[in-house]
Amino acid sequence: MNVNSGKEQKYSISGYFKHPQYQFPKYDFALMKLTKTATLNDHVGTVCLPESTEKLPVGTVCWETGWGRTSHNGRMSYYLKELEIIVVNPNRSPYGVRVM
Repeated sequence: MNVNSGKEQKYSISGYFKHPQYQFPKYDFALMKLTKTATLNDHVGTVCLPESTEKLPVGTVCWETGWGRTSHNGRMSYYLKELEIIVVNPNRSPYGVRVM
């Protein structure tokens, strides 16, 4: 479902930069350069990333955002989506994946 809050900001991008070691699903991210500076406020902010050596404790709440597929072999989303995820113990994950 697509819902507008009225707090959106729309920008064009002038370029994007994939991770130099991109290989799906590892390093599956990119930076986008906006054509103008976004206005930071209570609804638009900067990304918070842990240090590369930091291990997030089990139970830590994180947010994932992106335009990826929302179903297996589905279409790419036109709208930015966000998902709350919780760090799980990789040895007890029912999905057989590691969330870091």
